[in-house]
Amino acid sequence: MNPTYTFGTASMEIIILLLLAFLLGMLLCWLLRKMGLCCTVDTSADYGYKNRPIPREGGYTADINSLLRTSGNDVPARPRTSEIPRSATTAVSDAAATATSVAASIAGIGGGRKDDLKKLEGIGPKIEQVLNTAGIQNFEQLAAMTPDAIKPLLEAAGSQFRMHDPNSWPYQAELAAKGEWARLQEYQNLLINGQQ
Repeated sequence: MNPTYTFGTASMEIIILLLLAFLLGMLLCWLLRKMGLCCTVDTSADYGYKNRPIPREGGYTADINSLLRTSGNDVPARPRTSEIPRSATTAVSDAAATATSVAASIAGIGGGRKDDLKKLEGIGPKIEQVLNTAGIQNFEQLAAMTPDAIKPLLEAAGSQFRMHDPNSWPYQAELAAKGEWARLQEYQNLLINGQQ
């Protein structure tokens, strides 16, 4: 055993070797990226995620534009319900009146059929019950609404529903109404807890 070779000397050698390995790895990665063999990203398209590159090859890359209302067999556009006005003093009775007006405006859509709204990401049994009570029974009716028209219905149902975000529900409902289950599944894979 060499008395001049101490624990400090051994530690320093290990740190230097690790640093050299790290630098060599960075150099190798840079060369592979320059040659186009590694870490290629397509930053030309935004895909709705600013400053977050999407891999060109490998992995799951759904084209958002293909998911957004661009199928060949589009159903004619349904009229959207108007934005429901809200004031700072909105009471439960005003929300009930709003729910009644929303139900009246979409009552004829969907032919009276009742769909399982729980198939949509973000809608569970209790929210489905709230929507059914408001007169929203099927996918076509939900697709004809705007998120701004759905939000007061959730707020009127109680504080436990106010945190839910209905922004993706009309589009999901539109895909379900058209029977485009594969596109709906792709879109739902992009959602996190029913939110975009």
